Amino acid sequence: MAHLPDENVEEILDTHGLDPVTENTVTDAETLREELQTIQDDGYALDCNQQIPGMCVVAVPLLNDANVLGSLSVATSTDRLKDSVYRSELIEHVRQGANTITNEY
Repeated sequence: MAHLPDENVEEILDTHGLDPVTENTVTDAETLREELQTIQDDGYALDCNQQIPGMCVVAVPLLNDANVLGSLSVATSTDRLKDSVYRSELIEHVRQGANTITNEY
């Protein structure tokens, strides 16, 4: 959603809402918009405990010019991402994987 035009994000929010899945799920539209901006700025998404307690997902968009073709993601335990070195390395590996995919395909 981070790379969609604002009107598409609003349509999704209007249609589907932000029902909680876990106690960590973002359920406030303004908070979601802020997270989407952070994802755009950082170039990756980090979702911890929002869908499944104890699980984090690192995701990077697969971009062709400015078009999102898909994403590459890796799931791991929340505990493993508490280690900042591991977290940084995992994010970098997922970014490299996404770059390889978009450059070769």
